[in-house]
Amino acid sequence: MKNMKRKILFGAFTLFASFLSAEILIPDPTIFVDNGKYYLTGTHGGIKSPVGESQKIFPLLISKNCVDWQKYDSNGKMMGMFKKGDVPASPNFWAPQIFKYKGKYYYAYTSNTRKDGKFSGLRVFIASSDKIEDGFKNPFVVESPTPEIDPFVFIDDDETPYICLVHWADGGGIWVQQLSPDLKKRVGKLVSIARRTEDWEFAPLSQEFIALNEVKKKQNKSQWSMYNHSKGTIEGPTIVKRHGKYVLFYSTNDFRSPDYRVGVAVADNIFGPYKKLQNAPVIARENTGLNGSGHGDVFFNEKGEMWYVFHAHHSNIQISPRRAAVVKLIETVGKDGYPRYKIDYKTMRLL
Repeated sequence: MKNMKRKILFGAFTLFASFLSAEILIPDPTIFVDNGKYYLTGTHGGIKSPVGESQKIFPLLISKNCVDWQKYDSNGKMMGMFKKGDVPASPNFWAPQIFKYKGKYYYAYTSNTRKDGKFSGLRVFIASSDKIEDGFKNPFVVESPTPEIDPFVFIDDDETPYICLVHWADGGGIWVQQLSPDLKKRVGKLVSIARRTEDWEFAPLSQEFIALNEVKKKQNKSQWSMYNHSKGTIEGPTIVKRHGKYVLFYSTNDFRSPDYRVGVAVADNIFGPYKKLQNAPVIARENTGLNGSGHGDVFFNEKGEMWYVFHAHHSNIQISPRRAAVVKLIETVGKDGYPRYKIDYKTMRLL
């Protein structure tokens, strides 16, 4: 009887553990929808790297309904955006995006370049593929004299490509620049389109999280486990074109802050000026119930509904590994012709 009880308890524990392990733990998530499939990727997080822990390269998950996700290929191996040897080694692989351009698939991401045999600053890379499941190859650097992160490539109605990114020079913020038709060269001027300007884009740490940091310090936790806030961070851009307007979704505050959040700005031109018409975040812990809600991407489901995928802190007292979540966006258009957004809270769910 005791053995039976042990088996039942062990079975219940195993089932509970399987639910926990099934949760998708990916920071900076992005979802690309194509031919009835949802492709999910992001910065390496709680999912084991498909090419080994020495290179924490981007994972790949596939779904037909945005609910049930496939993580392994037919051989039982973890799926990833690159196969070993198809991407240069680097200590960092961050904030990717999948996009389609002229019939081909592309993968934009942040990684380190090499100089004199050593890893140097972060730059934007773009790789290509004829089929996403086959992986991406031949990454090239979109050259820059200064470090850049969080790339988002926007293809306009006339097929002109632009790159939107976080530029660490000249005071930071989000910038945009036209790309050449082969995506390899920059065309024209790099233009600043968004910086932190609103009070709600910055929130100092409350005493609760300052106290949690003191506990973490006594436990000799790393700085990346500590809560933090930022006076100037604005990052994680996505641009979509809606009702003839350019809509910029961005994240602000430090990702280690419980008040990491998503805002929106709109413009008549890709280069701006962008107007922050909504004097409040669209996504934040106030309306998600999840600390650190931010840095994601817009996607449209099979019904044409507008959704946002984002990450959140692992719990109320732990930042990482961050959890991926989705929520439906509700769009309205004002008398001025500019769209506004809010979330449909009842649709929000962790992946």
